[in-house]
Amino acid sequence: MKTIQAILFDMDGTLVDSERVGQKAWAATADEMGIEIPDDLVRAFIGRPSQSCRAMLAEYLGGDADLANRVFDLHIELFLKFVETDLELKPGAIEVLEALKAAGFPLAIATSTARVRALPRLERFDMLKYFDSITCGDEIANGKPAPDIFVESARRLGCDPALCAVIEDSHNGVRSGHASGARVFMIPDIVRPRPKSRRCALRSCRPCTNCPPRSPLRTIHRRLAAHSPRLESGFSSAAVLGALGSRVLSIAGKPAGNEVGDFSPTSGSRKNCGRT
Repeated sequence: MKTIQAILFDMDGTLVDSERVGQKAWAATADEMGIEIPDDLVRAFIGRPSQSCRAMLAEYLGGDADLANRVFDLHIELFLKFVETDLELKPGAIEVLEALKAAGFPLAIATSTARVRALPRLERFDMLKYFDSITCGDEIANGKPAPDIFVESARRLGCDPALCAVIEDSHNGVRSGHASGARVFMIPDIVRPRPKSRRCALRSCRPCTNCPPRSPLRTIHRRLAAHSPRLESGFSSAAVLGALGSRVLSIAGKPAGNEVGDFSPTSGSRKNCGRT
């Protein structure tokens, strides 16, 4: 099995606890607009770029694109307001990034959030310094669950996606990373793993004895160590991948067709990472 050379992180719901802020904003939006926005629809938005969410909202509202845009714009306004007071880091996020950096991994962000909103979020928690590349949802043609963002993120690192690990919290993100050819680690947040995700999971990760009890990402240490000798020592000092979710699923690293969607990697040259 190929050695992992780089780590590609989702941002919202994985490193920052923004999905719960988003849920609060959707509830406030529904109240202010006097409409119902089902929880299932809100959960379906997770991991998708805004243009895809707008289209889904318009379909739910009977094809009324103007109303959908007004609703979505109000949601963004309220979300940005709530972010100022409610947004928090996922516990252990900084320790994770410091450990991976110390181990010599190139790190990247691959987020569906537009750059104008993603950068302030990363700056707020002083995380920009950890990343060699940031790819945002407004910079690619097809958002998650298409593989484009992870293919592009790997390209910017000079890596083949097959040599990357993807860390994701959403089903759409898992499908995207999986279709890119990367090895995907799922840290379920608000959206629990679906049967399709479970079917392509190698197995549920088990605890690593070097990591604190009930540390949800503790077993990524062992799973990544199996693919990268750099993680075999010195990685536990960071309380390995410390507490970003309640369960971790390791997803098989090659595309599985309809099991995770019919997407295939976008065309373009690939090369191995220059770092070993």
